[in-house]
Amino acid sequence: VMDGVRFIFERAAYDGLSGDGLMGELVGVSMSEETASACGEVWQECGAAAVQALKDRSLGGTKVLTSVNWDLLVRVADGSTAENRNPVGVLQLSLKNDEQEEQLSMEMSHEKLSQIFLNMETIQEQLDALQ
Repeated sequence: VMDGVRFIFERAAYDGLSGDGLMGELVGVSMSEETASACGEVWQECGAAAVQALKDRSLGGTKVLTSVNWDLLVRVADGSTAENRNPVGVLQLSLKNDEQEEQLSMEMSHEKLSQIFLNMETIQEQLDALQ
C-alpha cells in the first residue's frame, strides 16, 4: 500500500499536478471518489514540500560537489630551462554521495583549464535557461 501511495505522489510531483488535478487523474483510473479526494487534499497540503524534497534528492549513484579549492603551481627550473616554465592549475573537488566523501585533484594546463571553463559556462547557460 505504501509503495502505491509513494508512486502516486511521485507521479503527481513529476507531472506538476495540483490537488484537484491529482484527484481527477485518480478518479479517471477508477479510484473511488472519496479516496481520490483524500489523496488530492493531502497532495494540496504537502505537495510543495514533496516536490522540494525530490529536487534536493540525488539522482542516485552520482556524487554531489560539496567544495572546490584550487592552487597555482609553477615548476622551478634551472638556468638552462627557465623560459620553459609551465604553470599549472590544480583543482581540488570534494565530492559526496550518501555514504562517503572523497577528494578529487586534477592538474591542468592553461589550455585545459580554459576548455573546462568554457564547458562550465555552457552548462551554466543551460541551467539558467531552465529556471
